[in-house]
Amino acid sequence: MKRAVVDIGTNSLLLTIADIEGREIKNVTELSRITRLGKGVDADGLIKEENIEITINALKEFADKIRNKGVEKVKYIATEILRKASNRDYVVKRLSTVCLGDIEIISESQEGFYSFYSVAYMNPSKEICVIDVGGGSTEVTTGIDSNVRFSKSLKLGAVGLFEKFFEGKDIYPKDDILRAQGYINRILEENIPVNLVGNFMGIYVSGGTITNVAAILDAMKSYNADLIDNKVIKLSDIEGLFETISKMSKESRSRIVGIEENRADILPSGILILKSLLNYLNKDVIRVSSKGVRWGVMFKAEEEGI
Repeated sequence: MKRAVVDIGTNSLLLTIADIEGREIKNVTELSRITRLGKGVDADGLIKEENIEITINALKEFADKIRNKGVEKVKYIATEILRKASNRDYVVKRLSTVCLGDIEIISESQEGFYSFYSVAYMNPSKEICVIDVGGGSTEVTTGIDSNVRFSKSLKLGAVGLFEKFFEGKDIYPKDDILRAQGYINRILEENIPVNLVGNFMGIYVSGGTITNVAAILDAMKSYNADLIDNKVIKLSDIEGLFETISKMSKESRSRIVGIEENRADILPSGILILKSLLNYLNKDVIRVSSKGVRWGVMFKAEEEGI
């Protein structure tokens, strides 16, 4: 069955279309548009009209693609940004005018599960930990198959951290990095057991931060999810990249081969969250998952035949 899932996030709008039969995946189409729907929301709780319009335009583009591909089942999901915005009902009403189905605002636990299941579905009978670093939150989930053993949604996202510590600054000042690091560590200590991940548990990381890191490390001129999915990356390489790009201006970062357009400002913030979490868990190697929440939604729908 040809399915489509649209993920409305804090930083990005994502579309996946695929034919799925069991664990066989064919004819994949994926689109990503940085809409920054959550820009400025932490300041006053409101999603801004300008960002609603940007998101509406991207949703129109996605709807055209879905129609042209002959999709049979469509789902729209929204995550942290619409969980916390005080004007979310108004925003959902506006966005829904150009959608081909209802928008479901998923809970923190659902987001953690779907991030986890996007990896677990293709890795049956393996105990894994999945970390999804998003624009508005970071999910940490462990388990095996569809059995979740631990799941936590952290109020840590690349957009939120950037706006709190680095907005308006061309480079990332060392003092602000240290303050942000302390802030991240306090949240981790309050929410994540330090011994959460066992010695033999595989760690997978999804989200725009890690896919951009992988694309940069491979000097990927044109993004190809298949080439980075399951790629092994060392913590030392992640830390080295952070040291380099945090000292660069936004303009210089935007010219790096592999970086997604309009992500140059927040990418160091996302990397800072990721490297802090890996150091906290005492893990020095991860695998990249190019899939994420929308794929988990799609896999679960296929499994349940809905």
